[in-house]
Amino acid sequence: MKEFLLFMVFSTIEGVSAFALTLYIYRFDLKRYILPVLIVVTLANLQSFAIREDTSLSFIAPTANIVFIILFMATVVRVPIVWAMITGVSGYFAFGLLQVSIVLASNGYLSIDAVQHVPLRGYMLQTLTGISGTYLGWMLYQFGYGFSFQFDRLRLRFEKTVVIGFIGVMLSLLTLLIYYKDAFMIMLSFLVSMLLFLYYAINKEAAS
Repeated sequence: MKEFLLFMVFSTIEGVSAFALTLYIYRFDLKRYILPVLIVVTLANLQSFAIREDTSLSFIAPTANIVFIILFMATVVRVPIVWAMITGVSGYFAFGLLQVSIVLASNGYLSIDAVQHVPLRGYMLQTLTGISGTYLGWMLYQFGYGFSFQFDRLRLRFEKTVVIGFIGVMLSLLTLLIYYKDAFMIMLSFLVSMLLFLYYAINKEAAS
């Protein structure tokens, strides 16, 4: 239980920064979306915890994180799906670049091998990435830096149908994959995540 709680706490600190950077870089205020961000990050952390012992599923975590950010931007922030993909990928790339920079600056102390074998160093890397990423994004936002576009100009005619269809395809593929892997916790976290995105995609009231 202690290991699980530590994992969830530090992964949440780290995960929020990925969303913070994505939102702040494109001139969206994190505070406005903090509750759904925390919910999505928690669900993402649950699936990460469930698959971390299975190396054959290790590719799912980063891929799922990018998909979560894209769907979050499309369904919660209401960015057109084309821009949701652009903001999601670029935001996660910025997060990854920051983390790599911290690893390199540590002169080996927080190397990939070190954080994998020494839990304390892993928590340190997550904390440094989380705090610095969120703070950096907030500073950019406060000083008026970042990208601001007329997102609606790239909205597809059947935007809502495309988003819902994409969520449906993801649900089908993930369910099939996880059925063969017999990983109930992974399936459950993905299922709840996709249903959450589906709820936001259907309810226009969430746009305000």
